Amino acid sequence: MKLLASLLLAIGITSPAVADLTAKYAKPGTAFVMTVEIAANGDLRGDVGQPGQSFVTRGGHGFFLRATPTGTVVMRVEDIGTVMAEQMAKLDPQFRTRMRNAPVLKLAAKGELTINGRTGTAYYMQGADGTLSQAPWAVISKDPALAELGTAMVRQFEMSIAAMSGTMGPEPFADMLAVLKTGTPILFVGAELQSVDPSPIPAARFELPAQSETLDGVRKLMAPPTPKP
Repeated sequence: MKLLASLLLAIGITSPAVADLTAKYAKPGTAFVMTVEIAANGDLRGDVGQPGQSFVTRGGHGFFLRATPTGTVVMRVEDIGTVMAEQMAKLDPQFRTRMRNAPVLKLAAKGELTINGRTGTAYYMQGADGTLSQAPWAVISKDPALAELGTAMVRQFEMSIAAMSGTMGPEPFADMLAVLKTGTPILFVGAELQSVDPSPIPAARFELPAQSETLDGVRKLMAPPTPKP
């Protein structure tokens, strides 16, 4: 579940950024903080609230970074998707069928909410019986001043879907992606937009700290823990 949460917060679109931008999200009452850094050339870096884990998008290619006792490892999104599909293939066939036939996660708009001085349309999870979740899944602002951040968040989400393509496919998240494309989330899965800073970002922030792992290396890193005797 932690990996899934990171992937969901953690993205295709090739529209370049127009200036460097740093956005910070936080969940009130918790230690969770998510930082999204956007370079003028469209490269991205995100720290998604789990210490030692982040993602970088360079030249349209996505990478997940994970800190280990021996240094930071770099994994390509495509390889993560391949390994997750391989692990999925080893599970019970009925479970695989349920995962691949997972229902589309539907959202419904209901009014507007103001988050830290910014206002947007609130979207709630909608159950099969039409009932809505108590808390909104997202609040989407159409403020053009936030459009650069909105594009980046769509790219992050698309990268996350690509990483999970071998397990669930994109269909369950289609409604979520469509909502994100309508603007910029000022609230996203409980995390509220706290600040947007246009200050220049050092180019080194978007560089990979190591060469990306081979596919076999990713298999080893993502292998389930060996049961203790």
